[in-house]
Amino acid sequence: PTTAPPQATVVETDSYQGAIFTAEQIAANQYWPRNDEPWTPSEADIFALEEELPGFLEEEYPNLWQQLQRYTRQYWGTVTPDGNRAIYVNFLCDAERMSSYIDWRTDRVEVMDGGDCYFQTLYDVEEGLFVWLAINGVS
Repeated sequence: PTTAPPQATVVETDSYQGAIFTAEQIAANQYWPRNDEPWTPSEADIFALEEELPGFLEEEYPNLWQQLQRYTRQYWGTVTPDGNRAIYVNFLCDAERMSSYIDWRTDRVEVMDGGDCYFQTLYDVEEGLFVWLAINGVS
C-alpha cells in the first residue's frame, strides 16, 4: 500500500491561506528544487513575510497587490547565495480548482505559463525584505 505524502502545516487568516512545507518534505521529494540547506519556516516567519507583502507588491506590481486575497500560497525555506535564510513563496490563483489532480497542501504546484495567475517571490528573513518577484509568462 502507498502512503499519502505528509500534509504541510496550513496557515489561514481572513486575508490568505497557505501551506508551510518542512525541510524534511523538501529533502524527501525528488520534484522539489535541490536545496543544500532546506529549513522549515515558522508561522511567525510567515506572518512577518505577509506583513511586508502588500507594500512590496503595491510598489512592484499593483495589479497583483489589488488581487492578493485570491491567491493561495505555498512556503518553503531556502538559503540565499549570501547565506541568509529565505522563504520561497509560490502563489496560486486557482488552487482549489486544481485539487482534483494535485493537492497544494502536500505537493509543490508548478505551472508553466498562466500569466499573473501564478507568481513567485523570495523573502529574505534576516533582512526582512523581498529579494525578487517572478510572474509566469503567457503563451
